[in-house]
Amino acid sequence: MRICLIGDSHLAALKQGWPAESHAPVEPVYFAGHGKTMRGLAVTGDVLAASNPVLEMALTRTSGGLNKIDGHYDRYVVHGLELGLGLVLEAFVTNFSRHEHGNRMAWLAHPSFADILRAALRNSMSVHIMNLLRQISNAPIVFSPTAMSEKKYKQIRNRLSETGHAAVLLDIFSSAVQDLERDLNASFLPQPTDTLCDDRMATKEIYSVDPARFAVRGQPDDNAHMNAAYGAAVVRDLLRVLEQPAENQSAHTALLEDRD
Repeated sequence: MRICLIGDSHLAALKQGWPAESHAPVEPVYFAGHGKTMRGLAVTGDVLAASNPVLEMALTRTSGGLNKIDGHYDRYVVHGLELGLGLVLEAFVTNFSRHEHGNRMAWLAHPSFADILRAALRNSMSVHIMNLLRQISNAPIVFSPTAMSEKKYKQIRNRLSETGHAAVLLDIFSSAVQDLERDLNASFLPQPTDTLCDDRMATKEIYSVDPARFAVRGQPDDNAHMNAAYGAAVVRDLLRVLEQPAENQSAHTALLEDRD
């Protein structure tokens, strides 16, 4: 089974965490670009190709020599690429002052916030690339989120937890993701529960130690990227999904939740 994994710099954690021997005969191929460079992917005939030389070089380097993504893989995995709870909290923080002047926590229950969140997710690189993939392949797509550092939005997260609004935010995110699953005919792989902090939003600090990178070793103050141990936890759950028949993969989210 050939698996095409597409992502940004956060995909390096999965590559470093991939086991030497997996339960299924899976051949992973990685395509990644740093920052927002993956927005430079475009449909060219029946493949996805880079629209600029910087991205073409990144694809070639991370894949081991390939500069195009074709539609012949058995599965596609889209990891990171902005989609995640960090994007949700960014939307919450940056849009509150523009739309409301009352209680910030109460705004979570307002329909306008759910609309803003859905728009933010649909504008993410992850959704952009899944839309491109659907133009060249009908193969199953699994998408997984960017992990959020334990240090990011810590004050806001604490306030959400204290007021009981964290659960509201998580429910809105879950509903928005389910809409994406339906509209893109894709399956969401949630962040492994054993990597999450008690607030169920951020990632335990241990998974930010010695972060994984494709081109250069992570800096000591790099709290944004996760390490190989985090990648191994994601791959563990991913392989369980890939071992299922393709027609059953739409149910994998419930299967993973039942494990808790």
